[in-house]
Amino acid sequence: MSWIKWYHYMIPDEEGAKREMVRDKLLQYSHCKKCTALSGCYFMWNNKPTYPQHIYCDCLLLPVSVSYDSLTAYCDIRKLTEYIFRYDNSRGKNYLFEDWGYNIGDAENLKEEVERQAKEKYLSGDYRLQFANEYGQRITITIVLQDREKHDIMIKTGWLVHPLGRITCATPFSGAVK
Repeated sequence: MSWIKWYHYMIPDEEGAKREMVRDKLLQYSHCKKCTALSGCYFMWNNKPTYPQHIYCDCLLLPVSVSYDSLTAYCDIRKLTEYIFRYDNSRGKNYLFEDWGYNIGDAENLKEEVERQAKEKYLSGDYRLQFANEYGQRITITIVLQDREKHDIMIKTGWLVHPLGRITCATPFSGAVK
């Protein structure tokens, strides 16, 4: 499978203050904030954002070698403990997960399973592009969990693509797949 690295000149791949400073400086010269956010991100050739993004696009698509070890999927444990299993404001997500046989004590195991499956599916190109903006490209990855009766439950999870093969979980549950 063919992977590309989105490239916008002058943008460092490493996230942090220097990258944001360069992005802000290029914005002063009318460079697109969305394009600079995509810079350094990896996508499958056949599952990438629209290219070019606009008629003045300065971006390039460069071939990149990607392996399981070169990718990272990260889900902050608080996405589960303070979002899914939050009883006072989770819009019923805690009840749904509890009906499936999960509780807050399962948060660490759920985190690890979500990260594992997301990494594997990202590597295989099994993700769906969502919207992109000045913060980056969102993707949806379907995760398969099992309920207490060992039936498969397919849920949609939301992720943000970062440079250098890193994805982070924006939401561990955005709906069930029917």
